Amino acid sequence: MAKKNHANLIKKSVEEWKRWREKHPDKRADLRGVNLSEAILCEADLFMVDLRGADLNKAKLQGADLREAKLQGADLRGADLRKAILRGADFNRCNFSEANLEEADLMETNLCRAVLYKANLNKAFLYKAEIKGAVLIKAVLSGAVLQAAVLEGAILQGADLRGASLIKADLRGVSLFEANLEEADLQEALDINIEQLSKVKTLYRAELDPELMGQIMDQYHYLLKEPKPEEKEKKIDAERIQIP
Repeated sequence: MAKKNHANLIKKSVEEWKRWREKHPDKRADLRGVNLSEAILCEADLFMVDLRGADLNKAKLQGADLREAKLQGADLRGADLRKAILRGADFNRCNFSEANLEEADLMETNLCRAVLYKANLNKAFLYKAEIKGAVLIKAVLSGAVLQAAVLEGAILQGADLRGASLIKADLRGVSLFEANLEEADLQEALDINIEQLSKVKTLYRAELDPELMGQIMDQYHYLLKEPKPEEKEKKIDAERIQIP
């Protein structure tokens, strides 16, 4: 459980928390299991803080510093983490459903078995992130950097990966059913095969290794064609009315 004085401090205000952190730079804050649902923690200093099992549902964490923080099993549904610094943080089995992680720095984070259903990771930096077994159904990863990330067994069904960089990413056993890979870069991606790519929505202008590109051209050439505008509109309309 969280230390009561630590929990009380952060609940008061970000300013109070900042002052305490400055006076006690060597102390590792303990906020395990704390309820911070809908808390306003913009640009908060949460470096190396223990937030395992914490409730951060719909918390405002824009620009917050969560480097090397422990958040295993935390509830981050609907949280706003735009431009947050999350390098090296442990998010194992966290729930990020519908969270906003746009332009967040997730370099070398642990997102294994995390749930990122409909999460917004537009232009997020996920270099060398561990994303094994994560659920990214209908997640937005357009323009995201996933270079050398480990996505083994991740579920990316219906995900938006337009313009994403997956160079040298480990895609072993990844589900890409109906994923949008328009202009995505999959050069030197590890353990990606023709069967996985045959199930995507589109590979229009995607970058692939020559052997895979040859197989796509021979067997699934239609995936390389530009998606029709009406198809895009129908897809958007369907998602608007769909009940999760």
